[in-house]
Amino acid sequence: MHRFSLRGISAIPGSGMDTAERSPDSMTSPVHAGDDVNVLDLEEEEMYARTMSPRRNSEEMERYASEAKERLEKQAKLLQESLLALLDRVDKVREEHDKLEGENKFLQDYIGHLMQTSKITGSGGIKSSSNRGK
Repeated sequence: MHRFSLRGISAIPGSGMDTAERSPDSMTSPVHAGDDVNVLDLEEEEMYARTMSPRRNSEEMERYASEAKERLEKQAKLLQESLLALLDRVDKVREEHDKLEGENKFLQDYIGHLMQTSKITGSGGIKSSSNRGK
């Protein structure tokens, strides 16, 4: 946790105060132990811009790298699991397709045989009915 002292600075960016309202010694007055000072707490990821600062030590950089690696590994594992689930689904759909295709072929053959049978029996019936009319 880093703390930055703002002793003597009366104009905070975005506060609406301009430089004329600052005390004359605002930028040069030293901070002494026991002084009543305003403190900014930057623990919340120490602002995003500072996260990858070149002033970071190697320990912090290693920590950030390991956290990023862990996040990537988790994401990769989730993607692999979803890919395996999709492949399983594709296999099931392919099996269902093959089954339906076989049933469709059976029905086409069955209908074809019925039509051939009806033509054979129907052609005999048509001839006999046309002979009756003569």
